[in-house]
Amino acid sequence: MATDTHILIIQHGSHGANQLETPHELAAIADTLKSAGYSSTLYMDTEISSSLGGTPIMPSMVLFHSTDRELLEADCTAAIANIRYHYGKSIPIIAILPDASRKDLLALFNNAIFLPVYPEQIVQRISSVLRLEDICREIKLRLKTFKLLNASGTLETLSEILTPRKEHTNPKTGLNAPFRILFIGKATTEFMTIMNALQDRNVDFIAAFSSFTAFDYLHDESFDGVIINAENSAENSTDNTFETAMAITATMRRNTALYNVPAIALTDQEGVVDPKKAFENGLNDILTIGTPSAEIAGRILELAHFHRSQEKIKAIYKNLAKSDVVEPDTGLYRADFFKTYIGQSYQLSQSQKTPLTLAVFSTKPILKNAQDTLNPRALNAALQQIGGMIRSVVRIQDCAARLTSDQFAILFPSQNVEQVTPIAQRICDMISCTAFDNYQTPFQIELDLKIVPVKPVAAQEPDIAPQPVSDLDVHEKGGHKTPKDNESEITPPINQTGLSA
Repeated sequence: MATDTHILIIQHGSHGANQLETPHELAAIADTLKSAGYSSTLYMDTEISSSLGGTPIMPSMVLFHSTDRELLEADCTAAIANIRYHYGKSIPIIAILPDASRKDLLALFNNAIFLPVYPEQIVQRISSVLRLEDICREIKLRLKTFKLLNASGTLETLSEILTPRKEHTNPKTGLNAPFRILFIGKATTEFMTIMNALQDRNVDFIAAFSSFTAFDYLHDESFDGVIINAENSAENSTDNTFETAMAITATMRRNTALYNVPAIALTDQEGVVDPKKAFENGLNDILTIGTPSAEIAGRILELAHFHRSQEKIKAIYKNLAKSDVVEPDTGLYRADFFKTYIGQSYQLSQSQKTPLTLAVFSTKPILKNAQDTLNPRALNAALQQIGGMIRSVVRIQDCAARLTSDQFAILFPSQNVEQVTPIAQRICDMISCTAFDNYQTPFQIELDLKIVPVKPVAAQEPDIAPQPVSDLDVHEKGGHKTPKDNESEITPPINQTGLSA
């Protein structure tokens, strides 16, 4: 993970909140963030003050931590206004609060976690929120490029969806339907408490009393959260132990359709043997037996809200493929879009001081026998298949395009050449191992890989014609291809990317 991602941690404690142990807790959080690759700055102020402006590094996110159960909405509003004044309106703020039943406070923040909290749980949530921010930023960037090209298609914007706690009608996807929560395990007393608390909040609550039934439900239906009864008591069967809960969670995380569905373990205090391992393996929260029903419902619904936001944003992203700048056969963007999009991405990377790397893949068909003839239709079908393969393996925030009939490209935001190289090489290895059909005679396709960082246009000589994206000058070095040491790093041409000199 990149170490240039900075997290600002702010302790807010007013109205006599007990903060004797808070410094140790926040120090543990800061240490865990460091181990995960994040840098952080910790303020122990009892109030959010103008000292925020003295933070030497622009944070990517703010953690707002309070142990005060009497925290006022006005205090949070003032703190948020101060944070956004110093760091911009779009900076995400995650609240760490002692009370999950405070709807008035939850509506103010982008996201919330509730005490008692584990450092690994915080790292997990930070990673998820930052990933979602990257996707939102990418959608906005592509919509902006669509507008520049007058691309067809009416696409939903992000302004409504990102409004905290606001419900939006979307009959086509059903994303405005009541939350659906699946309970897995024995119907204990706590099960009845949770069911009543959620049904009072208009939540569809479904029970599966075995893991087999649970995965039947998960396979056939959509849920906004899963509660796993992991109470470690004598009357429960071994199917309800914490280890079984971890196995269910691990199985969910191996399924792309269930990867983001929140998993919550219901257990007694002695049931959590290794919380670090639990959260690293995909658990999202731990509910303790005896917790008040309003607190339990608040924790569950906060995770459900976050999951629903993820699903809505994914639906918007899928709509991008309906534009006429996307190839219907491969799902890749066309060259005219891509060359304009590079310019927009470059401007964004410059403003955020993040790297931007371009990988270009040129295809070369390889026949098993030299005397064989490659059918043009077979080659075209193979190239379409390659385009689909590339599209299926890139991250949402990476943009893949087809530059020519036999040349593909991927733009990687916030990643340098060293980070991109193994990813691009795996794509080459995957495709080179694939056998394509030449009407009963299989053939293979090798890829010529070129990777370059996108750099300022000013680095090019003004009297030299800029090179097209497809003709980047690279050579072999250290097992992969990088820019020549004695030359300026290549930039896409001005007339193709929209960059100004």
